[in-house]
Amino acid sequence: MIYWDKRLEEVFAVAEKELFLSMRYKLSFFLTALINPVLGIIPFFLIYYGFLHFTGATEFAGLNRENYIGFLLLGMLVYTFFNDGFNVFSSKFLNEKYWKTIEAVFISPISYMSLVIGVGLSEAIRLIPTLLVFIAVAAIFSLPNPVALILAILMLYLLFLFCCSMGLIHGAMSLSNENLLPIFGYAFSALALLSCFFYPIGLVPDALKPLVKINPLYQGVTFIRDAWLLGEISWISIIYVLAFTVAGLILSVRIFTTVWKTLGVEGY
Repeated sequence: MIYWDKRLEEVFAVAEKELFLSMRYKLSFFLTALINPVLGIIPFFLIYYGFLHFTGATEFAGLNRENYIGFLLLGMLVYTFFNDGFNVFSSKFLNEKYWKTIEAVFISPISYMSLVIGVGLSEAIRLIPTLLVFIAVAAIFSLPNPVALILAILMLYLLFLFCCSMGLIHGAMSLSNENLLPIFGYAFSALALLSCFFYPIGLVPDALKPLVKINPLYQGVTFIRDAWLLGEISWISIIYVLAFTVAGLILSVRIFTTVWKTLGVEGY
């Protein structure tokens, strides 16, 4: 019991510190949280709007005039959490590295798992304004039942933790070998491509569909859309994403520990 109390104290201490740091400039914080995701969705909205309203098409790979806005909004919401989780540690660690304060971060008596969960918690809180805006706008077009809404938000944060685990590995490489960072950039693009954030799986080439279907990000965003837009709940998808999230957190902490202890910091 004492062990878990100590871990919780560590998590909340890390989260509090990171949250206050990110909110030093409040105008920038709120503009980034509220405006950037909206700007990102505009090109996709124009494409679907133009196709469905000016070509005479009534449906496009399962999308129609009634559901494409909700489809895009939920996809952009998940993408925003995905982007933040994947990049949060690399951004933090690179700053600490260039300021030459990174060693001080890890000599403190705190477990790496507490660090991961604490940083993830602070980012999850920081993303609440974005979440509320998307929920409010999406509710205009389709209002889910309360159970579906709660499960959709739960799935969103499970995906976020999974992305944070990938982000920790990304962050470890940013400390030890920045030559590998472009590879992580390509991996990020490939994951986004195989997650169907902005288009239905019907538009994906048949050769890539098996890769899409085993991708936990695709399973998660599909669950959120089905729960929100159709009221359909897949418990298999929840278990699938939960398993990847737990395994990802454990594996990423071990990889980070190994990289930190064996390779250290290079590239000052």
